Amino acid sequence: METNLEPLLDKKSTKKIILDLLIEKQPQTLKELYSSIKKQKDISYQATHKAVQDMESEKIIQKNNNKLSINQAWIDGISNTINSIKQKQSEENTTKIYNLDSYSQFAKFIIEQTATLPDENQPSVCAMKHSWPALGLDQSDLLKISKFLKEREYYDATCGNTPLDVSFAKTLEKLGKKVKIGAKIKIDNDFVVQGNTVLKIIFEKKLKNNIHKIFTKHKKLDESAIQEIITKIITEKNNIQVIIYQDKEMAEEMRKKVMREFD
Repeated sequence: METNLEPLLDKKSTKKIILDLLIEKQPQTLKELYSSIKKQKDISYQATHKAVQDMESEKIIQKNNNKLSINQAWIDGISNTINSIKQKQSEENTTKIYNLDSYSQFAKFIIEQTATLPDENQPSVCAMKHSWPALGLDQSDLLKISKFLKEREYYDATCGNTPLDVSFAKTLEKLGKKVKIGAKIKIDNDFVVQGNTVLKIIFEKKLKNNIHKIFTKHKKLDESAIQEIITKIITEKNNIQVIIYQDKEMAEEMRKKVMREFD
């Protein structure tokens, strides 16, 4: 049943006054309601009767033995509507979108987020198309990574299986992550899950293409590869969007997908 909210919205309407009177005392007869309404506004008996009839047809109030009371089904509908609004607002309030303008900025942002987000005593997971290059980080960044990896279980599933994927994965393994190279997990964008928090990472198309070309081009992490990674991935201006939201069900589903790669 569609819930009619009109009587709650106009405080001066006859319908709102009828509701208020029935909240104070119910059931009441039409005559009793009219007598009380007359004290608040100038209204005819016919107009009061018409308002009551409308509310009955809208299933806001109901009649039993010529006495009127509020329809419980309408009350339940109001409650459900309010709960839906609260839930929607809560979801919107807990969803945060960050736009970062370079991979270097993104790397530091992710380190800060993963170092501070709660893990809810569950393994944290990350899935990516290619291993994230561990270049351009300073000593304080590496110390943060090392610290939070000592405090929790962290699993990386990397779809790529190039020499550069392997090289960067080994760096993370040395810091404490468990890494799977050549994972079969299907993803449209990279993501991180920590506790019930999901971080969806969207690289712009140009950056995605550069990463893939460089990773498939170089057969080892030598000076040539490092130089190209720094100039075309790390420092070049690119838009990277990180969407952070709370979703227990989605977090658990993603966690299972990554953990299956380690079975």
